[in-house]
Amino acid sequence: MTVLQLLIRNLSYYWRTNLAVIAGVIAATAVIGGALVVGDSVRDSLKQMSLDRLGKIDHAINGPRFFRQELAEELENASELAVKAAPVLIMRGTLEFEPSQEDDVNEAESESVAPVMNRVGQVNVYGLTDSAWGLLETGDVAVPGETEIVLNRSVADQLHANVGDEVSLIVEIPATIPRDSLLGERNETIAALPVTVSAITADELGVSRLGLNPNQQLPTNAYVNLGELQALVGLQEVERSKLNPIAKPARINGTFIAAARTEAVSDPLSLGSADTLTSSLKSQLTLEDLSLRLVQNEEHGYLSLESEQMFLEESVSDAALRTAEQMGVDTSPVLVYLLNEIRKPETPDQFSMYSVIAGIEPTDATPFGPFEFVGEHEPLTGNNVYLNHVVAEDIGAGVNDTINVKYHVVGDRGELPEDERQFHVAGIVKLAGVVDETGYTAKVSG
Repeated sequence: MTVLQLLIRNLSYYWRTNLAVIAGVIAATAVIGGALVVGDSVRDSLKQMSLDRLGKIDHAINGPRFFRQELAEELENASELAVKAAPVLIMRGTLEFEPSQEDDVNEAESESVAPVMNRVGQVNVYGLTDSAWGLLETGDVAVPGETEIVLNRSVADQLHANVGDEVSLIVEIPATIPRDSLLGERNETIAALPVTVSAITADELGVSRLGLNPNQQLPTNAYVNLGELQALVGLQEVERSKLNPIAKPARINGTFIAAARTEAVSDPLSLGSADTLTSSLKSQLTLEDLSLRLVQNEEHGYLSLESEQMFLEESVSDAALRTAEQMGVDTSPVLVYLLNEIRKPETPDQFSMYSVIAGIEPTDATPFGPFEFVGEHEPLTGNNVYLNHVVAEDIGAGVNDTINVKYHVVGDRGELPEDERQFHVAGIVKLAGVVDETGYTAKVSG
């Protein structure tokens, strides 16, 4: 018997088992093939949904900082990819609407009934101009003008608002100084703007589903005039005047970009195109876009890098130190804080209030030093502290004395409990020039 004959007889004898195996293979192949087809279809559907909600937007710039509105125009002119770069201000807000009372309720009854207030929170509020509106799929809906707001259907249904109704837009005022810091603003944290609903966009329009984060759920979107939203939160342009000695440009936190579609740019959505735009953005950024400034101290001959947010973030300070190292210039990091009180435990009746304490890197190099001391001094290490001679005389402290300092710390709920710490006086520093009550300074190691 040959091998072929054995195979044929085997197949004929076990035909039932072989048929089951073949049927199982066919079914498994069909399931796997169907899953691949469905998965590919779902992937394409999700991709198309994302493209539809973005309209003509190919790239977007968005971040926690507020930068110059002119940066959008500069990026458009500088990049070979950008056809249009439209400024936007993206914030989270709350909408409130008080429906009118029923006609059959008389005046006496209406006074006794508490007003009903419909409210929708966590709304994506977009402040934009004609240029940004033109990048979205808006149908025949006009861009919102001053005192107008465009709602998507999701927001309108939750508010029970219609076109022509007046609603209140409430947004948080951005804090220049972090609210969790000692000098952070804690009083006026929100602003309200009465606006009229000019249009309600249908769910099938891309503008109703606009979002920079992938999400299959329908977002809650509202659109207002860019200039009005900037004025509401204090980000509008401020010209220099007697009341405002420092001019400020109009600020935004986002830019929608429609990339060029040319023979040189085959795929404007590629990572390479994003890298090209990023390089163009880097070349146009200024310190002002990062809320930073360089202040020149002509008397001592150094530059001070300062932030409008009071503190330099670690990434910013690290970048500044690297840049200084590359340029071959010396640096001296400083952290300044406000003390409530300085006193010696032995003489509690002698104290200095509202003094400044500075954490520094001890150095004798010009222009950050050298210090001129009154008498002997020890290195500024560990728990040692230097006092200037004015505050030392004020509290009667000398070298090797112990001092207590009191200062506020910010609690996790915004409260300001007072803390206390002891330092060892390692030296008394002379102050150069004229000294008044604002010159009370203590310097400790960083």
